[in-house]
Amino acid sequence: MRRGREQRADATAQANQSFQSAFRSNAPSPFAVNLNTFPSGTLKTPYFLEWSLGLERELGARGSLRVDYVGTRAVQEPYQVQLNGYQTVCAGCFAPFAYNQPLDPRFGNVNEFRTGAGSNYAGLQTSATKQFSGLTLRVNYSFSHCLDEVSNAVYWRIPLLAFSLRCPAICARSMATATTTFATI
Repeated sequence: MRRGREQRADATAQANQSFQSAFRSNAPSPFAVNLNTFPSGTLKTPYFLEWSLGLERELGARGSLRVDYVGTRAVQEPYQVQLNGYQTVCAGCFAPFAYNQPLDPRFGNVNEFRTGAGSNYAGLQTSATKQFSGLTLRVNYSFSHCLDEVSNAVYWRIPLLAFSLRCPAICARSMATATTTFATI
């Protein structure tokens, strides 16, 4: 009975020693550890600003024109950085990300949550309405522009890359829309 306990203790000690030596030597571990980190004292509270200005003018007895400028701004939005990220496209293509293996193979995903991303939106919206006998015609037009670092699914995930892009140039977009509505009274 005592001999069986000693054998189990020896096997446990040997497994622990083997695990620790592999961990110290930067060798890939079959038990890669995933970590989420929050840097102490550096996370800030996000805040959001909104504004608008509108003008409306009567056009004749049965028409109107409305013009609005609207905007929003987000500051200190949260995002994450994959500190142990790597890419699978080609060596050197996405430096400083390693090619085909993580920087430290002892770990799996190491995500650090940070604040500091931002976004802004500006839009010009117009609406013209004209009533005829029993019929209302409404024409709308809007032009907007948005610069954004993290919205739209939070991060850009590209299948060939094992990291996330945080890039305002890729996420910039402008859009113009026009609609016409007919209604009867």
